[in-house]
Amino acid sequence: MSDVYAALLQEAARLIVATPALAKLAGGPMPDEALHAPPPAHLPAADLVLRDESPTCPATAPLVAAIKNGAPHLKWQHTYSEADGFNADFLDRSGWFNLASPDGAYMTPDFRLSIGYWGEGLFYNWHRHRPEEVYCVLAGRAVFLTEGRDPQHCGPGDTVHHPSNIAHAAEMVPGPLLALALWRGESLTEKSEIVPPP
Repeated sequence: MSDVYAALLQEAARLIVATPALAKLAGGPMPDEALHAPPPAHLPAADLVLRDESPTCPATAPLVAAIKNGAPHLKWQHTYSEADGFNADFLDRSGWFNLASPDGAYMTPDFRLSIGYWGEGLFYNWHRHRPEEVYCVLAGRAVFLTEGRDPQHCGPGDTVHHPSNIAHAAEMVPGPLLALALWRGESLTEKSEIVPPP
């Protein structure tokens, strides 16, 4: 399992260095602290990732391959539940895993690096959080909605920046979406706040 996480961190680091918006937010190298790999936890989304054939691009394809190779061995999780307004279909066709953070597989106090998957047609409700965020689309396509901006139609290699406490959402149209999310700032392990549409 340590080899799986090492490959993921290596490919994520390469992508971050090569992607200006990610490199700027990361502010430095990936963590070199000891790996604390969590035990695997399965979600249906992991099976969807393995079957997904959405297009990638040369910059993201190596990380996508590492994700597919490691999918059965990762700790897949949900942030939300039906009590937060997310229905069973959303929970069955989405999930994420934590690669680096204060409580991640690689522990660092400086940022949070996670990778998420959302199935075709899903809507990720409006939410906000204190850390600044950059999404990078690894595979598939989605429409990113951000308070005060026009919708952004994004595909592999595209990035979306969300300042601290700005409401945002995403429509997996056409979807599905596999994306890297990098957070930096306060409250890196705090759950995002679901908010009404602006």
